[in-house]
Amino acid sequence: MTRAAVSSVLDLMAQRPVKLPIAERKLTLPELAKLYQERPEVRRMSPRTQEVRMSSMSTLWKTAVKEGAIAEDLPNPFLNRSFAQPSRRPKDAKGFSAAELTAYFSLPPFQEGVRPVRGRGEAVFWLPLIALFTGARPEEVAQLLVSDIHIRDQDGRWVIRFTDQGTHPVKGPQTLKTARHDSGERTFPVPQGLADMGLLDYVSHLIDGGETALFPLLRLKGRRGDLYPSFGGWFADYLYDHGVLPRGVGRQPVREFRHTWTTAARTSGVARDAREYLQGRKPPGRGTSDEECGLKDGLAEQIDRLSFPVDIAALVPRWAPLPTTVERPLDV
Repeated sequence: MTRAAVSSVLDLMAQRPVKLPIAERKLTLPELAKLYQERPEVRRMSPRTQEVRMSSMSTLWKTAVKEGAIAEDLPNPFLNRSFAQPSRRPKDAKGFSAAELTAYFSLPPFQEGVRPVRGRGEAVFWLPLIALFTGARPEEVAQLLVSDIHIRDQDGRWVIRFTDQGTHPVKGPQTLKTARHDSGERTFPVPQGLADMGLLDYVSHLIDGGETALFPLLRLKGRRGDLYPSFGGWFADYLYDHGVLPRGVGRQPVREFRHTWTTAARTSGVARDAREYLQGRKPPGRGTSDEECGLKDGLAEQIDRLSFPVDIAALVPRWAPLPTTVERPLDV
């Protein structure tokens, strides 16, 4: 194992695509380099990833020397490697423009009832819409229960609740990112746009089917065991492949709605403390529940002021359970 040999391996690693179809994951580096040599549009392994892997190999080499498996006088071929720092493309402005929103919700899942195999059923339709209209974090939306959309006793309005008090049939206890700061729980009226697109019909459909999760087909994925990653990774590629978003500029296909919501809420006249409450940044008043706090202070009701630069409810046809077309995604 010489420095020259390691340099050759690094040259091949730099040509390895970031993502590989399952059928190609057992191919060697030379085989992958040959297969993708005429595809410059494919994202390759970054210098930072190469550096991390060389560091790991260097540590293994040192351990082997200590254990006597490698002679002490042999130089470590993984040490003192330099890695080029790629020029960073400037990240686009946070949030989606009116043109991007129009392109986004003109896709087949929203316009034609297409349900790609990896779109997790109705998650491909409702998860982005709920994220847009509520400004919630993707995992908060993914873990919603059917019971989190219910009629409020005080006034008979339909409300949506984000909480860590429920138990998801797949995930187990719900979680909130800011729970340690005593914030994140909130309850507010279902935005009119979601109602106009048939969200309450969807909830009734799930109840009739005996479902308890708002998105029954989501599964746990990733080190943290969250639900959203089982949808989000594929959905990002779906948006890229359909030309809605460019690759490599840090745009997050669902999380970006949180920024879109903040901008829309501010321009719609939603007060700052209401925006913080509605997005789960403001803790409820001491000694009161999240629902009582939002109702008492009038924070929850300010969701009614929200409007976007594009009338999404007019753009997207009302949801219906049938008919749907199942489509295999582009990356399968």
